[in-house]
Amino acid sequence: MPRAKYQSIYRDMKQRIEAGERQAQDLLPSENTLVGFYGCSRNTVRRAIAALAEDGYVQSLHGVGVRVIYRPVTQTAFSMGGIESFRESAIRNNKVPGHKVIVIDPRRSETAMNADYHYEIRPRSDLHLLYTLANVLIEKGWIDRAFIDAHTNKFDEFAEFVKAFPLSRGAQASGISENRIMELAQMIHEGKAVSFWWTMGVNQGYEAVTTARAIMNLALMTGNIGRPGTGGNSITGQCNAMGSRLFSNTTCLFGGGDFTDEAESKRIAGIIGIDESLMAKKPTIPYNQIVEGINEGRIKGLWILCTNPRHSWTNNETFAAATKKLELFVVQDIYDTIESAENATVYFPVVPGIKKKGTYINLERRLSAMRPVLPRG
Repeated sequence: MPRAKYQSIYRDMKQRIEAGERQAQDLLPSENTLVGFYGCSRNTVRRAIAALAEDGYVQSLHGVGVRVIYRPVTQTAFSMGGIESFRESAIRNNKVPGHKVIVIDPRRSETAMNADYHYEIRPRSDLHLLYTLANVLIEKGWIDRAFIDAHTNKFDEFAEFVKAFPLSRGAQASGISENRIMELAQMIHEGKAVSFWWTMGVNQGYEAVTTARAIMNLALMTGNIGRPGTGGNSITGQCNAMGSRLFSNTTCLFGGGDFTDEAESKRIAGIIGIDESLMAKKPTIPYNQIVEGINEGRIKGLWILCTNPRHSWTNNETFAAATKKLELFVVQDIYDTIESAENATVYFPVVPGIKKKGTYINLERRLSAMRPVLPRG
C-alpha cells in the first residue's frame, strides 16, 4: 500500500475536521462510504483513521463508529455533549496555576504538545523507567513511610528489587536522560497531589499487568492514593470495562462502600429520591460464580447482552462447557456470528449506535448526541 495514499486521506480528513465540516461528537461516515469516496482499500482508510486517532482528532467507539473529538483550543474544554479528551484535559490543566501536566509517550501527540513536560520514552521500556523512578524515590527518601507501613505489604522486597535499576540503566533503556528522569522523580516528590493516568497503550501491552502494578507502586510509595487529586487511574476503551462484569454490582458503590451499611444506603436513597427499601441489600453474583453455578447445575438460564464471553472469558472452554448445560441461553448482540451465539437457544438482534438517533448520558451527566450514519435494515 502506498504510504502517500493514507497520508493524503489523513490530511484531507484532518482539514475537514479543523474547518468545522465535522463537529465534535459527529460520527464519521462508515468505512464502506470512505472507501468509495476516496477510492482506496479498507486498510488505507483504517491507517488514516488510526493516524487521526493518534493525533487526537477522532475516537473509535466499539459497536458505534468513529467519533470526532477535536475541538478548537478557543472553545471550553467542558461542554454539554462532549467527553473531555486527554488533549483537552492537558490544555485545561495547563491554565491552572500550579498544575503540571506530564506526558510519557513515544509520540509527540497533541496531548504531549499541550503538556508542561513531555518525556519521549523508547517503546517497550516502560518498566525500566518506572522501576528506575521507584529506585530514585527510595534512595532520596522521597517516599511516605507512614503510608507504606500502614497500607502496603512487602515494600522492603520491592525496594531490594528496584536497586537493580539505577539511573544509568533507566536512561539507557528508556532513551530519557538521567537528568530528566531525576526531574520527573522530583516533580512526583514535590507534588502535593499527584494523579497517575494510563490508557490502552499500557493495558494492551505485552507486560500490561506488571506495568500497571509498577505505576500503582509509585502512587502507593508516595502516598498519592486515597486523597482528592491522587490515585492510579486506568482509562479503558469502553465505559463498562472497569470491572462490573467481573466484580458484580459492587462497582456501583463509592470506594469503601458496603451494601450492609444502613446509614449509607439511606443517604444514597435520599440523594436519588427513592425509597430506602429499593436499595440493594447485597452484591449480585460476580462473573466467575455465574459460570461455576451453571457448571454445578445451580443456574439454568443465562442472558448476555453485547459481550462475547465465549471469546473473552479467562477460561473460555469452561464457559463453552457451561452454555451446553443451560436450559435457556439468550444472546443479544449486533452480530449473530460471535462465538457466544453458537449455542444460543434464542438470539435477539439489536440496532447498533451508527443506525440510531438520539442522546445518551454518562454518570457525569454529560449528554452526547447520537446521529445515524447508516440506515436501518
